[in-house]
Amino acid sequence: MKNSVLLLLFSGILAKSSLTAVAYTFPLYVGVGYGNANYTGDAINDPVFLPGQQADDSTQYYEAYVGWRFTDLLAAELSLAQFGDIEERYRLDPDIAFVVTPNDQERVDFSRVTLMGVFEYPVILDFSVFAMGGYAYYDVERVLFGGFDPSGNADQLIGETEHGLEYGFGAKYYFFDRFSARAQWQTSLIEDKEVDSVRLSVEFQF
Repeated sequence: MKNSVLLLLFSGILAKSSLTAVAYTFPLYVGVGYGNANYTGDAINDPVFLPGQQADDSTQYYEAYVGWRFTDLLAAELSLAQFGDIEERYRLDPDIAFVVTPNDQERVDFSRVTLMGVFEYPVILDFSVFAMGGYAYYDVERVLFGGFDPSGNADQLIGETEHGLEYGFGAKYYFFDRFSARAQWQTSLIEDKEVDSVRLSVEFQF
């Protein structure tokens, strides 16, 4: 039993020493990733729509990020993500008599910038888990389309910005001195939208 405890302690020291060496030797790192995101947001406030509807759809996204390690456990990370379009069709109020067919479909295009702190903890040699949290800024472009008007009913473009808290967690594996791979999940805490995302990425340490 005593030998088993000593072995576990020794393994933990080795893991921490390995990651510490990476952190102090290469404090700056960059990464690129690809993932899947689910967007949920309230419908545009328009009396022609039945109340209580939401846009709810999944899309893929790309993300690039740069980070700086302050210690072997703590880092700060800045990222930029571009998401693919999502689309939703809303139900019109049947009690309204329409002279022309209104726009009843929405297309959402959005991007995200985050600045987060990262707490990373080694589990075994070359493998660690991490938690992250911080600030997120979303730039959202919403387009209503799909209606018909003989006089030329143009699409309606609405631009929005949202900001709030973002947090997540994941795991990382160091497969070379300067390269690592990581998987993570994160979600947003903003007023009328929710973006849950899962991402795989590759990092390079400078």
